[in-house]
Amino acid sequence: STVGFQERKKEIFDSATKKARRITLIVMIILDVMVAAWIPAPFIKHLTEEHNNVTNNEIDDDKKWLNFCYIIWFPTDITVSPYFEIMYLLQCILFIFATTYLKAIDITIGAMMVHISAQFEILYTALQDIDMILSVAEEKKKKNTGESRFVEPTAVNMCVEDSDKRLVTGVGTPAERGPQEWKTTYVRGNFGNTDTKHEDLPEPMCYLANFVQYHQAVIDFTADVNKAFGPVFLISFSTRQFLACVMSFQVALTWGQDNNNNLKFIFGFVTAMCQPMIFCWYGTAIIHNSQAIQMAAYEGQWYRYSKTMKQHLQMIVARSQKAVHLSACQFYVISLQTFGKMINAIYAYFTLLKNQYEN
Repeated sequence: STVGFQERKKEIFDSATKKARRITLIVMIILDVMVAAWIPAPFIKHLTEEHNNVTNNEIDDDKKWLNFCYIIWFPTDITVSPYFEIMYLLQCILFIFATTYLKAIDITIGAMMVHISAQFEILYTALQDIDMILSVAEEKKKKNTGESRFVEPTAVNMCVEDSDKRLVTGVGTPAERGPQEWKTTYVRGNFGNTDTKHEDLPEPMCYLANFVQYHQAVIDFTADVNKAFGPVFLISFSTRQFLACVMSFQVALTWGQDNNNNLKFIFGFVTAMCQPMIFCWYGTAIIHNSQAIQMAAYEGQWYRYSKTMKQHLQMIVARSQKAVHLSACQFYVISLQTFGKMINAIYAYFTLLKNQYEN
């Protein structure tokens, strides 16, 4: 793109790359730790029961599912060998595939949101550079049209110097002149229009026109991303909210009874909240950076711009007043404010489940 200086764009892209790598690292660590905590726990519990010679009849029906990665109904008793080993292996394979899918979704969408945020940050810095480009264009125009060199003779008529140190007067009569009777004068100034303040200079005009196109392209790209991932946001946030509520409720029920399952549910809760936190964090960054463009326009020396440039700037400011955001199928905006509401809803559902269980 011709908008913005390459050095500043490179700094922004380097920063965005580091953020995307950080998201990848966080997601992979959390999901891998959850796999490490979730898969071995049922098997360890099953081995402990065998070591203690606990029979299948001594285990309550509502606790038999703790010997598996997640609850599943089967027409026969699968807590005995070899059904247990087969079902446990299948659940482990499905669990690994599910976490791999979650990694791909979280990393892809997170990196996409970082990229959009970086594009708006580039637009913000690029609009700040318009004053510098305008100043350079004005200086260039003054240099091209504002400096002239000519000979000013002492005679009334304009003269030029010949090769024999003679001055030829306007009527063509040769006359011998001394060096003290003529001089060379340098004059600086704009001999045409001396006011470049309201003039359409090509460089800033082209720069601002490219900026408008770039801004609209980023907005359109964000709209396409929102259209493609809106259903993913809706399903993911609803599912994660339900899982976080259930995991916290299970931690409250099994606290102090089974440390292996407590650890499993705690990591499950952290994993459930990881994705919404990342999405809402960078969703807020997109909103902030998209609205910051109008601040860059207000902070610039807009009073020096030509009429056409001011019209372009008005278009930019008018469009920047409406924040660009991602949403879950228009149900709610992806932002930290939504994440706070999600935490409140999880706590409300957790309190309701706990009260119903105690009663």
